[in-house]
Amino acid sequence: WPVIFGFCPGGGGPGVTELLSKAAAKYGYIVAGSNDSKNGPTAKNQDAYNAMWKDVNKRFSIDQKAVYAMGFSGGARMSVDMALAYPDNFVGVILAGAILTAGDKLPEKGSKLVVYVLTGDKDFNLGEINKGQATLQEREIVHWVEEGEGKHRWPEARETMEAIEFMQFQAMKKGTIKEDKALIAGLVKAKMSLAKSLETDKRLLPALRLYRQILAYFPDTAAAKATVDKLCKDPLVEKATTEEEAFCDLLKQSKDLENMEVLAAAVQKLIEISDGTSPNAKRAKETLQISYMAPAVRGADAAKAGKTKEAAILLEGGLVADDDWNAGFQSAQLYAKAEDKESVCRVLNRLARSGFNDADRIKKDDAFKAMA
Repeated sequence: WPVIFGFCPGGGGPGVTELLSKAAAKYGYIVAGSNDSKNGPTAKNQDAYNAMWKDVNKRFSIDQKAVYAMGFSGGARMSVDMALAYPDNFVGVILAGAILTAGDKLPEKGSKLVVYVLTGDKDFNLGEINKGQATLQEREIVHWVEEGEGKHRWPEARETMEAIEFMQFQAMKKGTIKEDKALIAGLVKAKMSLAKSLETDKRLLPALRLYRQILAYFPDTAAAKATVDKLCKDPLVEKATTEEEAFCDLLKQSKDLENMEVLAAAVQKLIEISDGTSPNAKRAKETLQISYMAPAVRGADAAKAGKTKEAAILLEGGLVADDDWNAGFQSAQLYAKAEDKESVCRVLNRLARSGFNDADRIKKDDAFKAMA
């Protein structure tokens, strides 16, 4: 039997098996969910999937050339890691909300692994996924990357079913299972429908990427070819591409937690973007809300280190991310000490919009008295 190993970043084995149950029953897969896979040390996760591998092979008759993995976020990273650890057995991974292993690895050129990725248009890992897609393309790895709506999330049942059907389609191309023309037609119809909806919603860059993928795997789809030709000439696509590349670079900088100056510059830019109307505005705010970022905590550390400018920016990031009034107030104090009246006014206005109304605290604070 073919098997799918499922991984959740919080060890929720039953959740992932339930998500896969309908598709697995339809196409005859065994599903094994891990209760031990969690965000954290790679070694512990490797112990977990090695134990699963032994247990599943002991209990069931497994097709050793039809092994798959699926995971969300940290579970997606674990899925890739397990597949790379058993290259003679794994033929596909379905990844939601992430694409790289914990060690930033992807399949190398020549790998037979099929990579199917699902993400949301507001997923804070979207930049990583888009760059990962470019790497997969360079290495000539069979892959499908689909950008739907929403934040960092598990895929819906429909998306999961289509992912399994794409894996079935790839098995048909290799000749390991019988061709199913109805499945292929349904898959093309579903992908064209999604691409058209993206185009209608003016999300032209993800629409173009999806149409190109449709053409790559279903070259007889004339409507996709005509739309690709049209979108390639659209100046809005060029603009969106430039913005996306810049945002990806910014996300990379935001992960440089050791360099306070680089991190503060990235946070300042994320604040500016979150205040704007670009398609990346919500993503910018959600990036500031990521747990590892913790701008308020980083700001407090910068203040202790005597880095006033960086501390003020990072603390303002804490206010933007989580309506953290204490962080916002401290940010305004630091801007005041630096005699940056424009930034003081901006942060105080931001505090007021978030619900802060302690005017007496502001009036009594010496830092603001000097600005009067």
